[in-house]
Amino acid sequence: MRELLMSIRPEYSSRIFAGEKRFELRRMRVRVNRGDIVWVYESAPTMALVGAFAVGSVFFEHLDVIWKRHRASLGVTEREYAAYFDNCEFGCAIEVTAFRQFDAISLSILRKRVDGFRPPQSYLWCGPDLARVLPRQAVQGLAGATLRALGHDVRIFSR
Repeated sequence: MRELLMSIRPEYSSRIFAGEKRFELRRMRVRVNRGDIVWVYESAPTMALVGAFAVGSVFFEHLDVIWKRHRASLGVTEREYAAYFDNCEFGCAIEVTAFRQFDAISLSILRKRVDGFRPPQSYLWCGPDLARVLPRQAVQGLAGATLRALGHDVRIFSR
């Protein structure tokens, strides 16, 4: 399991955590795998780490195919979809299989805890400095929930 920090606009982040948006959309392919954890950094005006989700399936397909297959689960209108993917032929849809929202960790706190922290334009892989300050207890079991949903026998152990 790998972890990455992804910047998401507040209106889309709130739809993810309300269960209305089951796919995070990206203009470029994101090389994530099923079971990876995406930490959600909510961009301005919030500017804080607000939650995380487990990755399910990942599709990099023609935009018409993504819209036809998943429009009811994308959490965006057709107009928003078309505007976001303007001048693109293909897009990436990352399935959200389980999610947790937690008390926001502000940008100023992240900068105090991680020397030189800068929120990503799109996403960044979590290095050891960032991984050390992530609220692990808040997302315990996310990857296991994804695997259980796929029919795997997973047991979560904690101390």
